[in-house]
Amino acid sequence: QLVSAALAVADDQLELPEVWGMAHPENRASQRVLEKAGFVHARPLPERQRLLYRRSR
Repeated sequence: QLVSAALAVADDQLELPEVWGMAHPENRASQRVLEKAGFVHARPLPERQRLLYRRSR
C-alpha cells in the first residue's frame, strides 16, 4: 500500500517521469512488491549491496 501511495504522489502531484527503488538482493518479497508496482530491474549496486529498480511513466 505504501508503494502505491508513493507512486500516486509521484505520478499525480509531482508528475515525475520516472521513479527509482532499491531492494536487498536476498529480499525477494521487496523485489516482488517493486515488480508488481511496475518497476523493472535496472542494475545491481554492489557497493551498497542493493538491486536498483526503475519505473517509467
